[in-house]
Amino acid sequence: MISFKIFSEIITSIREQNELDQKVSDVLGQLCDSYIIMNSRNKMYSVLFKLLGEVTSDVGDYIGWWLYEDVEKKIYIKDAKSKKTKTIDVSDIKDFYNFLLNNEKERIKNVKT
Repeated sequence: MISFKIFSEIITSIREQNELDQKVSDVLGQLCDSYIIMNSRNKMYSVLFKLLGEVTSDVGDYIGWWLYEDVEKKIYIKDAKSKKTKTIDVSDIKDFYNFLLNNEKERIKNVKT
């Protein structure tokens, strides 16, 4: 698993780049007759997300959800045995990292058994 420090740096950089891209899109939108989408085909973004998904075992695309969906950052997991729903608040980047780490550990545990 990737260290929290590196994970945080990457996520923060992606967020900052997205903000810059949006500002550029907004300015270009004032000059053009159509909507401008920056980096929609950026191969570096594509590879970076693929790499992050691989090193965090992010099989559910939680990273993409966390970065881009404008929703409450809570994950609901239903326990198969008890049928109870567990709520995990991942609004903080550290909590999100810990969720991915625990999710990976659980996946590995299930594969071994």
